[in-house]
Amino acid sequence: MSKYEELRSAVSTLVASETQYWDKLSWAYGQIQDKLKEYLGLTNETVVDTDGKKKPVVQVGKYNEEEKRVHTLAFWELPREGRKVCFDIFLRIPTTDSFDVQIKKKIATKVSCDGGEFYFEAEGLPSIITCHTQSNTIDMIPFFDAVYLELQTKLVPNKS
Repeated sequence: MSKYEELRSAVSTLVASETQYWDKLSWAYGQIQDKLKEYLGLTNETVVDTDGKKKPVVQVGKYNEEEKRVHTLAFWELPREGRKVCFDIFLRIPTTDSFDVQIKKKIATKVSCDGGEFYFEAEGLPSIITCHTQSNTIDMIPFFDAVYLELQTKLVPNKS
């Protein structure tokens, strides 16, 4: 094999490895909204947003601050930070006696992976949360538990 063919072979191996890496992250991104809805006990519930329109409780994509809306993006449209893909999880939460949104929460999220482990970073969480692949699915419960606990601590009324 010529040196040129060796270089081509090395490039082919690198491209295949990179494609596999980003495909894994795309797979994770594609699952997160449905898995979070399942975790929260939701099906297709909607709430009435502050603009008077019905919106889903959970949306995943990129939140546009100027437009004040979530853009559902395809994986390849998401921004990247090094070897992490960046997206927002947006929650709309009403009170128990209404469907009118009282709290909106944008959770800036980054995910990377190594083998069968996925590493989630989210705004407000003190550390990176590791989630493992099990039976051809990602167990995202450790990440969702951490986000849920962080939200619960922020929703406790101030005591004077």
